[in-house]
Amino acid sequence: MPSLIQNYRNKVVETRLQKFYSTMNQAIALAEIDYGPREDWYNLYDVDTDKNGNAIEGTVAKEKWAKKYILPYMKTVKKLEADQWGQVIMYFADGSMVYIATDLADWAFRPSGKCKKGRGICEFMFNYTPIGYGEQIKKHAGQRFEPYKFGWNGTLSHLESDCKNNQYHLFCTALIQYHGWKIPKNYPFKVTY
Repeated sequence: MPSLIQNYRNKVVETRLQKFYSTMNQAIALAEIDYGPREDWYNLYDVDTDKNGNAIEGTVAKEKWAKKYILPYMKTVKKLEADQWGQVIMYFADGSMVYIATDLADWAFRPSGKCKKGRGICEFMFNYTPIGYGEQIKKHAGQRFEPYKFGWNGTLSHLESDCKNNQYHLFCTALIQYHGWKIPKNYPFKVTY
């Protein structure tokens, strides 16, 4: 019975990861039709201020960016919100959610809105870097919305090692994608949603 439950959890996580990945890339492609190349969208880092120079609520750059370039092209069930750390959160009809973790580059997807066990288990990292500076960032610049692979050397063993041993488990999403959006038998964690 426990293996049947875990197999079901794996299927749910695999399906939601692949759907989210596809939906994000479709949204970006549609926004490019309306707004031009995605490399030009990063001019939205400004924040509206009042007459005293204080930031006006709801004008956080990530929030403005998401409302303009992503939300019109995706179906969400709950309004976009920014939490106390300035992370922009979007909720979807299947119960999943994503938050923009840092700048606009790091995105944390949760197959369910709740996650207490951590990355690689119920939270999976993606990266969006259409422009960038520095050698590692340039390597990823211009790419689509992808699982987090910053610093990856291109080998399966590196994905497996980082997913299992790195304290942040950043390559776990890329490891699942590497296997055709299927959780491999030697995956180091029992996923949940």
